[in-house]
Amino acid sequence: GRFEFRGARSVAAVLILCLLCGESRSEEAPWRVGLARVQITPEGPMPMCGYGPRVSDGVLDDLYAKAMAIESPEGTRAVLVSADLLFFRRDVAEAVAGRIMERTGLKRRQVLLNASHTHSGPVVGMNRDLDSIGVPDEQRPRVAAYTRRIEEQIADLAAAALRDMQPAL
Repeated sequence: GRFEFRGARSVAAVLILCLLCGESRSEEAPWRVGLARVQITPEGPMPMCGYGPRVSDGVLDDLYAKAMAIESPEGTRAVLVSADLLFFRRDVAEAVAGRIMERTGLKRRQVLLNASHTHSGPVVGMNRDLDSIGVPDEQRPRVAAYTRRIEEQIADLAAAALRDMQPAL
């Protein structure tokens, strides 16, 4: 079957279900979980994803990225990152995952990125991606700088969640 995840709660619920139904618990070493959060609200006006080329004119609610790191009793680790973005384009997702892998030693299969699918979030991507969205040329340097910023923030976030690991029981 095909699974469709909508939002961080769905993905977190699936991960928790996998944990409960997966390997048996070891009495010597419990499951460990670490959490971290970072604000990713752009500074100043930004093209908004989901509204064509419209540029934001203020902030109603801040945007966040959140990470949950999980470690099995056997030492297998993974990180789930959820971000208040419309989506992760493939090249942005791979750049973010690459930075996470560099900082944490995780493999790609241990990194899951999830966007909350907010239509009120900023455009994220590099020049080639921005053609299809209709981002004006004068806004592209801001979008590229913001994209690089959140790549770093999310990699730092994943590392912080791994450092925060504590017994889950």
